[in-house]
Amino acid sequence: MVSDAVIKHIKTHTERSSDDQAAVDFLKNQLKSHGKITSDFAAVDKWPNIDGRFEFVSNPDISRRPEQNFFVQIKETRYYEKRDGKLVYQLKDLAFPAFIYGAVTLDPGILFVVTDPDERGEERVFWKYMSAEYVHSIDYNKGSCMVKFDMDDEIKNTDESIDKFCKKLEEVVEQHSFVSRLDKKEYSSQEIQNIMEECSSRITECIEQSEIYNETRDDLSRNILRLLKELCIAALLMNALSSKNEEMSVQLAWEYALLDIETKYLAYFYKGLDYIGYHTPETGQSERLMLKYYDFMWKIREMAKKKFNIEILNNLEKFPLVINQLDQEYYELIAAAVESVEITHHLVNITRFYVHKKTAFYVNQERYFELTLQLAGVYATKFNRITVYTKQDISTNYSIQIAYSDSAINLWGVDSTIKVVTDWKVSIEPSCLNKISKILHYQTKISSKYREYNKLMNFLTKTGMNLLDLIDLKEINFNKVIDEIYEDANTKYFKELLQELRNRYSENSTIKGKHVVRYILLNLREELIKSVEVNQYSPKSLSKELGISTSCYPFESNPYISNLPNCNSIDKSRRNALIRIGNKNNLEKAFPYLKVQDETIRTGEMYFEKNTLVTEEEVKLFNASLDSWEQRQGKCLVQKEGYVYIDFYERTILNILKRLLKLSRVSNKEYRLINQRFINSKVAGVRHQCGQLNVNLRQVPAQVND
Repeated sequence: MVSDAVIKHIKTHTERSSDDQAAVDFLKNQLKSHGKITSDFAAVDKWPNIDGRFEFVSNPDISRRPEQNFFVQIKETRYYEKRDGKLVYQLKDLAFPAFIYGAVTLDPGILFVVTDPDERGEERVFWKYMSAEYVHSIDYNKGSCMVKFDMDDEIKNTDESIDKFCKKLEEVVEQHSFVSRLDKKEYSSQEIQNIMEECSSRITECIEQSEIYNETRDDLSRNILRLLKELCIAALLMNALSSKNEEMSVQLAWEYALLDIETKYLAYFYKGLDYIGYHTPETGQSERLMLKYYDFMWKIREMAKKKFNIEILNNLEKFPLVINQLDQEYYELIAAAVESVEITHHLVNITRFYVHKKTAFYVNQERYFELTLQLAGVYATKFNRITVYTKQDISTNYSIQIAYSDSAINLWGVDSTIKVVTDWKVSIEPSCLNKISKILHYQTKISSKYREYNKLMNFLTKTGMNLLDLIDLKEINFNKVIDEIYEDANTKYFKELLQELRNRYSENSTIKGKHVVRYILLNLREELIKSVEVNQYSPKSLSKELGISTSCYPFESNPYISNLPNCNSIDKSRRNALIRIGNKNNLEKAFPYLKVQDETIRTGEMYFEKNTLVTEEEVKLFNASLDSWEQRQGKCLVQKEGYVYIDFYERTILNILKRLLKLSRVSNKEYRLINQRFINSKVAGVRHQCGQLNVNLRQVPAQVND
């Protein structure tokens, strides 16, 4: 909580002078920025030690909606020093940084210092962002602190300098977050609730005013996305603190949400937002992300109402999902049919399915799902799919078993039936678990009749977790879960394997084979396991501890740029899975390659101008991270004649073109005869048409003369 020393400074009233007004007037004039900054400054505000605010708009030519409000304090001084290329100023009271330290707000603070305000032509302006790191570095037991400004922190009276300042404000808007302070101070439940309500208020305002500002759905989405991480973290902490009245970190709150299927979405939402910066930029990207995250916002609103009796995001239905009238009528019919089915827990069918596609739709403030289920098995095809409907959020990568009832609908005059899910459970094919055991050199013969198998499946169903989530839990939570699963199980064949997986292949592991094992645990499909294990075509093992073939080496070395055998694992749609099994450092190194690769796939172009997608320094760092094998395979980014491209792509295209040119020169007597027969057969018809055309042309002059 906020210390007594900080509270003392917050309550301090700052002395004002006539020079303060001069500094405010000068700063107002200095910050003229063609509509980017709208100031509301005053020198007479004495509580809570701020000198007003300003609104920031990054691009007023596109939208005049304020993107961020900033708290401001303005100081004037004639007393400062220059040391080692820096301007050093003594801040004589700590009221403003203390206010920022203790404030529960989404708005950042900026300290402006105006030097020599009473000497016309000699005034200079410097600024300091009151970041979480900075305000926590101050010793509030003292009465003042030294503030150091770089020369780059000066705002000069030029368009170039103002634009540079505005560019830095954009960075502050992106980086500023109450979340960054969580490790610095402990927040109360009421403060976190205030953050949640503030996020809700701003999102609601964005939706209400989108028509006023004539914004596209992509513009609206971009404004909302900036607030989602704050909303998600607040919801995570509120959920955890409601059950555990103790100090709670984000990591612990994340694990707590992960262990309950009702709140698991918060954990996944947080991870998705955490990696949002690693989505390669595309036109309409904000819109697509918002449509993906819309369901998470719906769930947070539902949880806040049911669990905390807090009403938030009241106008979420006004977000333009753009559903046509026919679709809406269809969804209303489906919703009525789903509601008419009595949800009873029948025995599930023995057939296993994977969730191939899940689409949420909304009717009368209720959420429903349309699921496309793919028959599980090595030889399953798209012809082995069924469509079912449910109100249950079935979110698992593993195979499932379902029970369903048929429900009648009349679709525009035609009687039909749909399948409504009445019960479901996770049901991994036991042979998959046995094959994982074999890969780790364990011998198990688990079947669906074993109690430990059913207890494990029940746990995965109840929590919505997967085995990768399980082995990444902190030790105390992992042991607690294992004890619950095996408390009254007669056999414990898979228990030892789970412990081995956690010890050797959890998130922070550096053991060879980690990426392959973690990817398998995330998906657990028989065809995937079969493609990576040692076989007659690839008999050598990647390591002594694993029965994984050496053909997996490229993926193990760098999963972001190389595929698993017989699997398009680097497809963009699977990138979240790759991020989950890898780490941020490797992703940051591979990100330049991914940007060029994704843009090549999106546009069909291979060469891109330098510095449009990646910088020269990024290319050098990426190429330096590749080993000799990857370089020989053409994974390098090549910079040549002002363009950048992927070496492998150019090699492949050139080889294809050379092959086509070679084939075009090959004489084929049979094709020549076929072509000649075709031409001969058409000659008579062509001559007849030409003759008829000639007759018609001869008639034209006569018609003109008439």
